[in-house]
Amino acid sequence: MSKQCPHCGSYNTELKISGNIGIGLIQGARLAVAGATSVAVGVFNRSAGHAAGHAVLHNTENWGNDIKRYHCCSCKRDF
Repeated sequence: MSKQCPHCGSYNTELKISGNIGIGLIQGARLAVAGATSVAVGVFNRSAGHAAGHAVLHNTENWGNDIKRYHCCSCKRDF
């Protein structure tokens, strides 16, 4: 199922491979930072390390929101 273009309303859209690779890299970085934080804080207190890892994941949820993942074949815009 195609995603509707917010610019022209067309459903003639396609996924951009570069956008999906970018999202994957950013999500991997989020998990790496959260894991490192959890381990670093968990050395002193296990439950605090768990909470710190979750806090990092929660605070980085909007990373990558500005990456354009779709391309409209009608109006030639990325969104």
